[in-house]
Amino acid sequence: MAKVSVIIPVYKVEEYLSKCMDSVLRQKFSDIEIILVDDGSPDASGRLCDDFAAEIRDIPVYVIHQKNRGLSGARNSGIDWAMACSDSEWLCFVDSDDTISELFIEKLHDAAVANDADLAVCDFMEVDTDGNDIHKPDEFPSGLMSDNNVLFNTMYQTWRVHPAWNKLYKKSLFLDLRFDNGKLHEDEFIIHKVLFLSDKVVFIPDLLYYYLIRQSGIMGTENRQTKADAFYATIERYWFCRNNNLPRDFRSLGIDYMTMVTEFGDKEITKKYKEIFFDYESNRTVLRHVRFQLFPIYNWYRKRRLS
Repeated sequence: MAKVSVIIPVYKVEEYLSKCMDSVLRQKFSDIEIILVDDGSPDASGRLCDDFAAEIRDIPVYVIHQKNRGLSGARNSGIDWAMACSDSEWLCFVDSDDTISELFIEKLHDAAVANDADLAVCDFMEVDTDGNDIHKPDEFPSGLMSDNNVLFNTMYQTWRVHPAWNKLYKKSLFLDLRFDNGKLHEDEFIIHKVLFLSDKVVFIPDLLYYYLIRQSGIMGTENRQTKADAFYATIERYWFCRNNNLPRDFRSLGIDYMTMVTEFGDKEITKKYKEIFFDYESNRTVLRHVRFQLFPIYNWYRKRRLS
């Protein structure tokens, strides 16, 4: 069996799937298997999955057809299959409208093995639907990290650590871990749990994953639900970190809180916010941190409301 299981959720991507699959099949590290999860796609994507599985090649392709469960549910089905049907040692996720460098798995695998790491993370490049590079360079960590305080502060410093797809995971990390079904911004609900379970994490700053920005994707269709899920992901992470004595990100709490106040109104969000935080945490501690982060945002909000 293969060393690496590549899980690709598929939904309404008939325009992009072939390009994605071509990039995965061209990997220099060829000891892989591909698990295509057709998440009840209404277009021809499911048929394309079957076509890829029917072709004879060195890299096996397996297809799961299921009723629509969303991105989290599709990834979870891929994980479940890899756990039950494969003796692979590693997992990675590739979104079906994205592509990867031919060195993506090789470099991540080599870095993980060389450092005896549970998780390897690379940087990524944003591209548009015309193939243009729209990447905005940002700082990305490099090297091996094993201290949870350092790891979590690194996560807070850059969102480029957060996605599920720019990583190679030791499969054992998912023995009791799955993505939250039905959530948007699902990566935000799991990244802190993955880091916490990883004894060692190695970061390589190479741009090995090509992330497609399209208007019909989740990032291109931000709405009230996606904003709310992002807010509650921040809340859940706060509680996870508090309960496990890890660094907490008060800045994100403050910014997300004001985003939700702007979107849903002050009274309801403030009430919920107080229920979640102030009844369990020292008011003075939270207020000191959050007000420090909120003050410039609050001034902007008041001016906007009064204008």
